Amino acid sequence: MASHRAMCVAAILGGVIGIDCLPSAEASILMPGLKATAEAYDYTTGPASGEADIDPGMMVGPLMRAEAIASRSQSVSRAFAEAAYGYLRVETSTIGVYSSITSATSIGQAVASASFVDDQVVVQRDGIATGTPGSFRARFDVQRLIDFSAALSDGLAAGMLVLEGGYSLGIVIGQSVTEIDGSALGGTWRRIGVDGPLQEPDVLPPGIVELDVDFEYGVPFTIAVQVQVNLFTFISNGGTAEVDSRLLLGPSFRWLGIVDGLDDETTVSSPEVDNWKDPAIPAPGTVALLGLGALGLARRRR
Repeated sequence: MASHRAMCVAAILGGVIGIDCLPSAEASILMPGLKATAEAYDYTTGPASGEADIDPGMMVGPLMRAEAIASRSQSVSRAFAEAAYGYLRVETSTIGVYSSITSATSIGQAVASASFVDDQVVVQRDGIATGTPGSFRARFDVQRLIDFSAALSDGLAAGMLVLEGGYSLGIVIGQSVTEIDGSALGGTWRRIGVDGPLQEPDVLPPGIVELDVDFEYGVPFTIAVQVQVNLFTFISNGGTAEVDSRLLLGPSFRWLGIVDGLDDETTVSSPEVDNWKDPAIPAPGTVALLGLGALGLARRRR
């Protein structure tokens, strides 16, 4: 989606430091099925030169998977996303030497999005009539790794270096709709300058989350999750910097099953998933595709 690139460039050229280039969770994620998209940009403005790559995703066994890579002579932007029912993984990185003259801006950007939507989930038990209300407690896991590092190769003079990344998470389970964007589990991280402090939102540590869900026996409902990530690197107005910048969510979301409220005789299933009561198990071979070609910079992990 070229709109990501256009919006970011407009913000840079307008002199805005607080870049509004990051996606937000959307309630309209209810198209059934799996989705994974990846976008990568590595270019220089004024005049524009460089590469762009967009991958709308394709099925690889049980997974929808997408990977995009854009590079120039000294830098590479990479985005990766994969989705299965109950399991999402997104990873982004911008790595290499980014150089700018006064009239140009050097940019690396990686955008990844993954989602699953199952709108035919049904809870059933012998002896309980259709429409009878019930509730259960669902458990899931959210992980993240934010790592923005840079080393100055040449004086920035009046220039500016900004590393920025953020993610949003939207969750729909039954009638429970959670838009998490800049609040409990999401947000935007930013580092301005080579040695600038990492600015980060007030977020809870990643890990296990539990959610109480109301439902009606025999009545289909939805379990859906969407994760979006945008990682952005730019240097402007003169200077050169070596950058190793990553925002990894892997797995960004994993369904850990239904842990309370239902007995052993109750089934929770759909045409796509035999048993939503059990944790999702990622397919063998789902490994991180990023992290190659590290520059040996001092690493700062959060």
